[in-house]
Amino acid sequence: MKNLSRLVFLVIIFFTNYLNAQNMFEYGIKVGISSSSISATDTKPSIYFNSGDYYQGNSINPFIGLFLNYKLDENLILESELSYIQKGSRKTTEVVYTTLDYPDGDGLKTDYTAEIDLRYMELGFNVKPTIRFGNIPTYLIIGSSADYTLNAINITHDKIDKFIFSYKLGVGCNVNGVLKLPLLIELKYTGDFSQFYSYHYGNLWNKVLLINIGFNI
Repeated sequence: MKNLSRLVFLVIIFFTNYLNAQNMFEYGIKVGISSSSISATDTKPSIYFNSGDYYQGNSINPFIGLFLNYKLDENLILESELSYIQKGSRKTTEVVYTTLDYPDGDGLKTDYTAEIDLRYMELGFNVKPTIRFGNIPTYLIIGSSADYTLNAINITHDKIDKFIFSYKLGVGCNVNGVLKLPLLIELKYTGDFSQFYSYHYGNLWNKVLLINIGFNI
């Protein structure tokens, strides 16, 4: 009987610790939309950079990911993410038709769209210090990610770095205290630590502004 009591006591202790550990973890899905563009550095005069201007336009793309939060204490959360995101740029320009007889154009015009489409799988890690405003926990997002290029469209593949590293800065809030829903809202800026494309006419870097919502499951 004494051994049975000890066993029951150990089982209770185990499940109590297990439930406490479970309460420290949150996991779920994030979905959102991003506005991305490309910046160029170390550029040299060329037809590519002067006529296409790929890096000056914005591209609107979807975002989806999984997240796991670990609540270190009341004011600090550690987060890991696995995400799919599209980056790149898109710009539509009005182009004038030219011929040998009309080198300055004959009055006819058309729209030309220059686009670079980059698709990544990201593995990220974020630190989220939390500050409470009433019932809404608001937090900063400071992190980085390792990004693997799944596909690249309208750009030379052999010049692309398949792996790049990015930094993330942002803010977020948990509206569960107000809406009674396990919902996160976040705004993040992402930039590259190094160029994703290097060519003798210049280097290209990603810039992304992302807004997403997260659902605990």
